[in-house]
Amino acid sequence: MKKVVLTVLLVAALSSVAMASPLNDFSKGKASLDINYRSNADFDVNPGINGLGKLGDIAFDSNSNLEWGFTYGVGNNWALQYRQATPKGTLGLFNATSTQRELTKISSDGITAINVNLEAKTKVEEYNILYKMDKNFTAFTGLVKASPSVKLGVGIDPYGSGDLAIVGHDKNIWQFGLQAVAPIADKFTGYGIVGFGKDYRNLEAGVGYEVSKDIELNVNYRDMKIKNMSMVGLNIPKLEIGDVTSDVHQKGFGFGLAYKF
Repeated sequence: MKKVVLTVLLVAALSSVAMASPLNDFSKGKASLDINYRSNADFDVNPGINGLGKLGDIAFDSNSNLEWGFTYGVGNNWALQYRQATPKGTLGLFNATSTQRELTKISSDGITAINVNLEAKTKVEEYNILYKMDKNFTAFTGLVKASPSVKLGVGIDPYGSGDLAIVGHDKNIWQFGLQAVAPIADKFTGYGIVGFGKDYRNLEAGVGYEVSKDIELNVNYRDMKIKNMSMVGLNIPKLEIGDVTSDVHQKGFGFGLAYKF
């Protein structure tokens, strides 16, 4: 259903019957600060080992994610842009209290609960150059830097808790994309964004309302996938085994504010 909604929003934006709005005035000195809160988005992780294949998608419980971006016009229809998002989620591996069978043999030692969980997240940064082709369409290209990490958390009540973190290797991806902006009615504007690169795909669309000359509120949808990020380096030539890798896929609705000045 969410894919259907995203497709409708994108088609509407590209056909000037749409919805939220990135900066569309690239005059020198014009700028926009965009802040977006994304909660309860689907977050799937697909781990694998090069040479052995993927294990399959694992659905994590999504954590809230604050996204933000800054766009600055440099004149002659050109602009520079930075965007950042950190999709993440938590997977419960073990949860037991002293009333459950798992702890009956050790509860006499004073342990009342044991919790083990795994948190996965990927910091995604974009460094883009934008060119406004006409009043509705902007082409862009730039570097996407994806930085994956995982954290294993263990809590033993009443003795405390601890974490073991693994930070993966940065993955640099060159992307190309198109942004469409279209007014639809008084104080309403819409957009659609499509970006692609090797092992990377990002689709966005939204609907926004102009609160004042400089401020817009919006609701939006994002579907982003990053593949083959290296988590742990391995090299076993005789077994043809390489790095431990991770794919992540986030999709869901968000709510944002854009301040243009």
